[in-house]
Amino acid sequence: MYHLGKIVGTICLATFSGYVFSNTIQDIPAVDSVSVEKPDNWKFGIGAAVFNIPEYEGAEDSEAIGLPYINVNYKSNLTFNFFNGLDYNLVNTRSFTAGIGLGIDFGREEDNSDHLEGLGDIDLTIEPKFYSAYRVGKLTSKLTLSTDAGGDGHDGTTLDLDISYLMALSQSSFFIPSLSVTYGDDDFMQSYFGVTAEQSTNSAVNLSQYEAGVSVKSTSVNLVYVKNLTESWSLIGIAQFKSLMGDAKDSPIVQENNQSLIGGIVSYNF
Repeated sequence: MYHLGKIVGTICLATFSGYVFSNTIQDIPAVDSVSVEKPDNWKFGIGAAVFNIPEYEGAEDSEAIGLPYINVNYKSNLTFNFFNGLDYNLVNTRSFTAGIGLGIDFGREEDNSDHLEGLGDIDLTIEPKFYSAYRVGKLTSKLTLSTDAGGDGHDGTTLDLDISYLMALSQSSFFIPSLSVTYGDDDFMQSYFGVTAEQSTNSAVNLSQYEAGVSVKSTSVNLVYVKNLTESWSLIGIAQFKSLMGDAKDSPIVQENNQSLIGGIVSYNF
């Protein structure tokens, strides 16, 4: 699968009782004029998500998929999001947040595309992660280090840098543009973009052997629009425009360097 977990985990926002949250708490500051704190400190969001995404990272063809959407927040410190996993803030001030969590990498199946046939699957894996975010006004910069500690998936480590800006269009709607850069180590890059001698032999399309090393994997421009339809219902629109870089760009697995994603989420918040 396309790296939906990292993408939506980075740029997707949900609205709970007037607060605007990203998957990691307070990546986007709360809007005080519409903030309402619930006495029990719990906030939930459930709904449905629809995306049009590449068949895999580097594919030339796209597919439409539907997924459930779940987001749970407790006391602005603990968050679970269907796409991004579990986050816990160890430090959480107005200008700085740092924490640990368990992310999700959804892997890749060779039957996602004829171009991948013979390469084998990359299994879904849980990724321990460390993150920190610094805010100046409405501008937020965030670093996330994630690694496949279980060794069942890509076996590697990634570092993500995201810079986002919150624009309040009204008391009920927001626009959040952001820039993202993802760096992958040797193991991660080889898993997703390398071709071993055995894979080259088994490849249905005769992919040449290729060794992918540590490099910047991709850069992207992300656009998120959040609309609070009522106190309970919210609509989130997402678009991403990504360019593969470095050893990812040169991989024979990659058919198209420039990738795009578009989709939306309808969420009921309580």
